[in-house]
This record gives sequence, C-alpha cells and structure tokens, in this order.
Amino acid sequence: MPWNWPPKFCQIGPLSLLPSVDIPEQAAIDAFLEPNLLPVGRAKDGGLVVIDFSVESCPVGFVRSLVYDADGALREYGDDSPQELREYFQPAARSVESFHLRVYPKVAYCLVITEQPPSSMTS
Repeated sequence: MPWNWPPKFCQIGPLSLLPSVDIPEQAAIDAFLEPNLLPVGRAKDGGLVVIDFSVESCPVGFVRSLVYDADGALREYGDDSPQELREYFQPAARSVESFHLRVYPKVAYCLVITEQPPSSMTS
C-alpha cells in the first residue's frame, strides 16, 4: 500500500477504523477472510467497513450488521436463514486508494485523538 493504515483507533465521522495491529485479532475474522473480505472497522449503524481483496483494486465498502447463531451460521439481525457474507458487501469506494483520498485529511487529524476503541469495536 502506498500509505499507512492508522496505527491507532480512528473515528472519522460515522466510521470507526481499527488500528492495523487489531484487524487480525477480531472475532470471526476467518469467516470474512474465506470470501476475501477484510473487516477494518465499523459504521455508526453497526455495519462493518470492509476491504474486498478478491480483485486487484481492493474496493472498500460495507457489510450490513450480522450475527452468528449458536451453530456458527451467519445471519442478518432478525433473519432465520444462513447467508453468505459476500452477498452483504456493498462497495462504497473503487479502491483503498480512493477511500484514502476521501478520508485522508480526517485520518491525519484523528491519529492523535485516541488509542482505545469503544467496546463495540472489540466484540
């Protein structure tokens, strides 16, 4: 990547971005990696900020709020049928670089704001 991911927790408007060291430590990370998605934060509505690394441009987007049931099946809140993660992905930026260009001034500011994510980011 031609730029660094924030080394600290970062709140940018309605988006909360995890520091790079915390990204692989997330619960259920393997479920996202299987369909080539990398969750890197959360949106204010509880959805996930995700990088799709199945294509070279690595679009950034969102995955709606999801839950895992007792059997480990992925479900949308209130839904009774298992879903595929990729079906929930909604692109918002064509690449990590275009996402970066949209948020860069805010990222530079937020790097010094806080070192700890809210408790909702670590679950």
